[in-house]
Amino acid sequence: MNPDSLKTQIPPDRQAIQLWLQQQPPHQRRDRRLWVKEFLAFVGKPLAVVTIVDVRAFAQTLAARRIPPQQAQARLSVIKSLFAYWYRQGQLPVNIPLQHWPKVRVKAQSPPDSAILTRVLSNLESTLRQRFGRRSRKRSTRQKQAAFWGGVCLVGVALVIPAHLNSQAETTEEVTLPQPAPPVRSQTVASLKAAYVQAFLDTIAWAEGTAGPSAYRMQFTGTEFSSFKDHPREIKCGSSHGSRLCSDAAGKYQFLSTTWDPLAKKIGASDFSPANQDRAAIALLDEYGVLEDIEAGSFTYAVLQLIPVWPSLQDVGNGDRARAIARLEQVYQQKLQKHSFDQAAFPTKN
Repeated sequence: MNPDSLKTQIPPDRQAIQLWLQQQPPHQRRDRRLWVKEFLAFVGKPLAVVTIVDVRAFAQTLAARRIPPQQAQARLSVIKSLFAYWYRQGQLPVNIPLQHWPKVRVKAQSPPDSAILTRVLSNLESTLRQRFGRRSRKRSTRQKQAAFWGGVCLVGVALVIPAHLNSQAETTEEVTLPQPAPPVRSQTVASLKAAYVQAFLDTIAWAEGTAGPSAYRMQFTGTEFSSFKDHPREIKCGSSHGSRLCSDAAGKYQFLSTTWDPLAKKIGASDFSPANQDRAAIALLDEYGVLEDIEAGSFTYAVLQLIPVWPSLQDVGNGDRARAIARLEQVYQQKLQKHSFDQAAFPTKN
């Protein structure tokens, strides 16, 4: 198909998503819009050129992030719904056969091969003892015992190895997710949103190199300022990859004074205290339009949108965006476990 004619036939992605959302149940539109935004941010390309490889890669990231299987399947189903709708409208090329769309299934916890072999040998031993061992009045020699149990081992190996090889040879379109651990207790929506925000802010601090007990006092180059009365406004210089860099960045989120001043005015902050640093960071997330995404657990999309604000979010992957996302996701999940069942500590937007 001619690319120029494709542009005239296919509506812009934003318009396409809005038209599709109008067909969705009103109470589900918000979540579905966020999931589609996260998917498009991950693939980094227009709807018209997304392929099945992109969809499978996204599904694998859901598995790596340990998204609960029901939620992962719901997200994939929503994205499939978008593509199916526009395919039926004749507005998308046939890039993704809908019958090949990945499905999510829960992988049951299975014992390792050694445990299976031990179990088989134990059962065989018990059975053979019952049939031959207990009624035998003639005492076996050590040589006979060794030959006997050697045969048992060979039988066990013969049973286990083919089954294992067969399971490895299976091919499927399904994406396997591990069985999630049961939650400790239920949470309110407000506390869950706060946990997502707290974990995300801690992840930013980790990328900035300010994680730790002195996070809120940290200056560029790792020195510490003494007073929270105001942003220290002290330029520090250091070297990075052979280049000399100077900055007055300070605090847990390494605010420049030129960034801090308008934020402080916006939130009504009279000092540079830890609480105000947190409030300013949340206000900045809101300014970039990702606070709602973060509160919904949409991690990847938010990170990609915030790289211009905190370049360290990409630097942790040595310039490789996919690697950076993977490393940040691991840290984020660790922080989320810490905050998941805490009471809300940060204010959310009004």
